[in-house]
Amino acid sequence: LCGFQNQTGQSMTIKQFFSRVSKFKTGLLMVVCPLLALLILLIDFGSHKASYTAYITICIALYWITEVIPISLTALLPLVLFPLFQVCTAKDVATYYTNDTIILMIGSLIYAGVFQKWCLHEKIALKVLLMVGDKPHLLILGFMAATAFLSMWFSNTATASLMTPLALSVLDGRSKEEVLELGLQSDENTAFIDAEPDKDLDSYSKGVVLSIAYSASIGGVATLVGTGTNLIMAKQLEILFPKFGGISFGKWFIFGFPLSMIMGTIAYCYLVFKFARNASFPVDKSHIQMRYDEMGPLNFPQKIILIQSLLLGIFWFTRTGFGEGFKGWAPLLNNYPSDATVCFVLLLVLCFIPSRVNKSRILDVQVLKDINWDLIILLGGGFALAENITNSGLSDFIAKQLIVFEALPAYILLLIICTIILFLTELTSNTATITILAPILAQLAVATTENPLLYLLPATICSSLAFMLPVATPANAIVFASNRITVKDMASTGIVINVLSLAAVPAYTYLVKGLWGIQIGVLPEWANNTGVF
Repeated sequence: LCGFQNQTGQSMTIKQFFSRVSKFKTGLLMVVCPLLALLILLIDFGSHKASYTAYITICIALYWITEVIPISLTALLPLVLFPLFQVCTAKDVATYYTNDTIILMIGSLIYAGVFQKWCLHEKIALKVLLMVGDKPHLLILGFMAATAFLSMWFSNTATASLMTPLALSVLDGRSKEEVLELGLQSDENTAFIDAEPDKDLDSYSKGVVLSIAYSASIGGVATLVGTGTNLIMAKQLEILFPKFGGISFGKWFIFGFPLSMIMGTIAYCYLVFKFARNASFPVDKSHIQMRYDEMGPLNFPQKIILIQSLLLGIFWFTRTGFGEGFKGWAPLLNNYPSDATVCFVLLLVLCFIPSRVNKSRILDVQVLKDINWDLIILLGGGFALAENITNSGLSDFIAKQLIVFEALPAYILLLIICTIILFLTELTSNTATITILAPILAQLAVATTENPLLYLLPATICSSLAFMLPVATPANAIVFASNRITVKDMASTGIVINVLSLAAVPAYTYLVKGLWGIQIGVLPEWANNTGVF
């Protein structure tokens, strides 16, 4: 095994050779990915623009999958590559990074930042935990309910980062601050009254931390702003099909919230069955009560933010109405305002209200500095790809090639799509996955004369349901860092919930397809913009 020599002439083992090669992995992948993507140019796409768009898309997809450079930096490549390949002008590409959907995401991130600045998210979580009983299975329910609710409005990462120390403080009988000081890592279970540490306690601890990771992902399904994939799909539909009327916050909530409840119930029942069915000991929540008491009653900024949030929800839900009986308030203004408009009107109000706690306003510039701008850039890059896939004619080419799937029953094809997405997102970023596959799935629907929503809605949901691996989501990674679970624990639990998701998500989509006006085997008029079908 010593066929290689180092600089001093000494032979190296194969292991040493690959160890040295791995140091140059990033540089090699940066060169190999574009070269490998050249193979796509062997296909005749019908025009130079379509061919170049296909090449650029494959390059970006490979960079996203390998993460050879940060995903957000890869999302900036359309600003460079499309103008250089003369697919579209730099001026046109730049507009895709500043559309209404991105503004809505920025607004929701600012709102989340305001909650975090005034610790309102933690107060809500603590209150929910105190409301449930002290039985082990009810504590899991409390953690899941609090985590899922916060994840509807905040990023999964921020939610898991808040809830994991709270969970460990209960499990270890320590304060949240002590847990954070220990780096989330501890192997003790001392908060259980009249119980010695044993296998049941160890198993229960695994169930608690996994409940946080899973409910953080499930909660994001409920709202349009709960996770970036929801907004990506909604905007890409508007880009790919200009006649599509769009998806409002209220309509998505009517679809997503019941599904989130179903998935949450499935996850809760399985976690309790696997990890807490033999747990009968009461749990000491004194540290949660102590922390809640330390925070005191609602202060002035917290009260204002809660009132603002209630108004935001009301205006979002009533903007477009609910059918013919109530058309919403937006038509009174000729449908000019959007969900983003409502969000920023209320945010601007917060800029003028003094906090009365210190000299700052309720919303100040520090909140803007803490926004996750990587997600905003990623959204813009995905929209730039979708727009040019349509304008270059590549989408028409894809649609014609996918006609071969027309013979498959729609439900079988839907199951195949959900399976691919569900397990692919275990290894790749969910935002990157849906960004790449949404245009393809949209054209697959056109090729099979189905409503694109039939495939895109469940595919988007499945991209958020990654439960098996620590690398699948930041929430999974955060709870894995607690040292309470192994990869085997997460994988063996996650695979079951993944399979149950495959049964629930397509079935639910079929059941409520009337909400979106989906008719099996009927291509809606707004989707027939190719002139082919």
